[in-house]
Amino acid sequence: MSIAELVEVSRRYGGNPEYVLGGGGNTSWKSKDSIFVKASGTSLGTIDETGFVALDLQAVRDILCREFPVDSASREATVLSALMNARRQGQTLRPSVETILHALFPFAYVVHTHPALVNGLLCSMGAEKTVRELFGDAVIWVPYTTPGYVLSKTLFDRFAERTKQGGPAPSIVFLQNHGIFVAADSVEKIDSQYSMVFETIRRHVRRSPDFGAPDTAEESRSDEMAGLAKTIASALTKFVPTPVVKFEVNREILRCTDSESSFASLMGAFSPDHIVYAGVKPLFVPTPATGKATVNPMEQDLEKDVASYAEKEGTYPRIIAVEKLGAFAIGKNEKTAQLALSLFMDAIKVSVFSQSFGGPRFMAQPDVDFIRKWEVEQYRTSVSS
Repeated sequence: MSIAELVEVSRRYGGNPEYVLGGGGNTSWKSKDSIFVKASGTSLGTIDETGFVALDLQAVRDILCREFPVDSASREATVLSALMNARRQGQTLRPSVETILHALFPFAYVVHTHPALVNGLLCSMGAEKTVRELFGDAVIWVPYTTPGYVLSKTLFDRFAERTKQGGPAPSIVFLQNHGIFVAADSVEKIDSQYSMVFETIRRHVRRSPDFGAPDTAEESRSDEMAGLAKTIASALTKFVPTPVVKFEVNREILRCTDSESSFASLMGAFSPDHIVYAGVKPLFVPTPATGKATVNPMEQDLEKDVASYAEKEGTYPRIIAVEKLGAFAIGKNEKTAQLALSLFMDAIKVSVFSQSFGGPRFMAQPDVDFIRKWEVEQYRTSVSS
């Protein structure tokens, strides 16, 4: 066991978009008295030894024994300070906010990811019932809980309860509307447990997303798309300096954008990653009229829609879905626009998979508001973007 193996497993899972997108996910390895955890905002897919933070393992675990302010902002700031103070001498990077969670597992390796297949289950109405039926007492199920200290304390209590009852230490934890933690003393065991989870869920999935090319050749609408992209960019200039706009269309997107009602399964936030990179929810707009005579009205309508969205949500839309045409992703630069598009596509996967388990379940508004205001996520976004 070594940090070299940690780098290898991190890159393998982090480089696979079926498991991780953007700066999401994190990994760790424990030596005798230290824990090496991914630095906040660092990309798992390209990480090397310099991308991990070394901390005193016991000092991290002791954080949960302290008293913290009731106010969420003060509490999270105090916890962050405690984490920073637990770093080994010479460490300068900021450890993942989920470092305490990693420290709780009595195993050498922990790999935390947000796979669309797994989240299709975890972001569904039937998540808890299905997890219990498929995996039983071998795993721990955690209803959506505020990330950071609150989630760490919740899991600490669940682990203690399991130990008190004489049960084995859990190696798999499912977090509602969030993702999965897998822990083991070897990378091989990590792989086998992930394979088991994926194979089990796949056997119960009735339909998978179809991202094939639409029946109508995309070339036939290229001029129309170019015009719409220009119009959208123009409407956004009041909110975003020189926005970058990307367009995507495929069979699944056309199925989702067929009507406002068919798009309802995407009108919410599935997980913190979706909020951070693709916004709280997309903006859905009707099919625009075509022809030169309608260009100005189209611009005016879209500008009103964007302004109304910005007034309600406090920010511009990262995704604009156009009825029966496709989806536009918007960012301040090329990378943020691509991240928004990637997370929107991930949300489509989650939505489709969730249909096999009772349909989609979005995060509650107070939980969405916490993520939007959380300094930790603002920091992660600034680093990864």
